[in-house]
Amino acid sequence: MAEVLDRRLHPFREDLAASYLEGRVEASRFIEPRSFRVSAPSADLRRRPDAAAPLETQIPFGFEVHLYEDRGGWCWVQSLSDSYVGYMRRDSLEEGAAEVSHRVSARAAFLYREPDAKAEARGLLGMGSRVFVFDEEGGFGAVLAGGAGGAGGETAWIPKAQLLPASECLSDAAMVAERLMGVPYLWGGRDSCWGLDCSALIQMAFELCGVFAPRDSDLQEVGLGGACSLDLGGCRRGDLVFWEAHVGIMLDGERLLHANAHHMCVGAEDLVVAARRIMGVAGPVRAIRRV
Repeated sequence: MAEVLDRRLHPFREDLAASYLEGRVEASRFIEPRSFRVSAPSADLRRRPDAAAPLETQIPFGFEVHLYEDRGGWCWVQSLSDSYVGYMRRDSLEEGAAEVSHRVSARAAFLYREPDAKAEARGLLGMGSRVFVFDEEGGFGAVLAGGAGGAGGETAWIPKAQLLPASECLSDAAMVAERLMGVPYLWGGRDSCWGLDCSALIQMAFELCGVFAPRDSDLQEVGLGGACSLDLGGCRRGDLVFWEAHVGIMLDGERLLHANAHHMCVGAEDLVVAARRIMGVAGPVRAIRRV
């Protein structure tokens, strides 16, 4: 039986594919990628090289991608953080591997022209953005802003209180998710400033805790944690509750936090109430998993 690969996670088309897939898929050409990093505050990854194409996900500042094609202002890339494949605008990228010393651990962090909270704010980075701090002054770290502030690589300053060293991890994914309370809901969104969807909330929360989480809820349902009883009364903080194409994280034994189209934001509600409402849209709870 021929191997079936998930096109979300493997870069292959009829005319072009990644070299590591040679012998596993059919394509006219197999090539080695080039390393690029996201230089915009957040880069949209779309299904086709078209601004009107569906949004698949978003990749934050400082994340690294492998580039397989650069044509007409669009690049065909694969994210190295979660293997997601899609098309991204070329002006969102800078060539070269990313140097990372810290990650933004706050919901968002301003970039300042000077190491002073009263200085001009010249950009904004969302949670999880990756930066390299090359100097420190007072309570600020100096980074290269790149496209984040539209200043072409000039120095910007971020409050150190909003940064987490890349070598460190947080320990409570539910606590990280709570920082995103009220962020607008956006299908395909993964940007703590402008909008995110249910699985992005989970991915971002666990990422800062050092736990790899796939991008989509169906992949998370298979790849995150271990299965628990479907008894809704047996949940505890940090448990993940899955429906068809939906996921949320428990804040305690009763309250579910999830990015959802009912409230159009990241919101908390009683799990039993949420399950009763979601039943009419996505059916019953499919799985409860504990990481």
